[in-house]
Order: sequence, then C-alpha cells, then structure tokens
Amino acid sequence: QTIFKLMCMTASLTFLQLYDLIKMPTHNEALFYMLSFCKSAAVPICVVAVVPYCVHLLIRDDERKLF
Repeated sequence: QTIFKLMCMTASLTFLQLYDLIKMPTHNEALFYMLSFCKSAAVPICVVAVVPYCVHLLIRDDERKLF
C-alpha cells in the first residue's frame, strides 16, 4: 500500500509537470478560454482517477480493490 501511494504521488507530480508545459494559444480569445477550461477540468480527473488506475494496472496488486 505504501508503494502504491508513492508511485501515485510520483506519477501525479510528473504528470502535472508535463501538463504545465502545454502552452495555450492566445490569438483567439474563445479558443483560449475553452482550452483553459478543458485543461483545468482534466487535471483533477487525471490525478484522482487515471493515475491511480494506471499505477494499479502496473503493479497488479490483487489485494487492493478498485471499488
């Protein structure tokens, strides 16, 4: 369980650093706000759901249940 948490933290921090490198286009205001909303909405979903699921698949921990 500790290894799972450490791997999730490491993967989440790496994901957030890579996600921060994405630059938003500023030439079109509507496109900028739409992409900013999508970026802001995707970050919590990925950190809370996608990263732990992927880590779970990587370590194949049968004792830890997903639900």
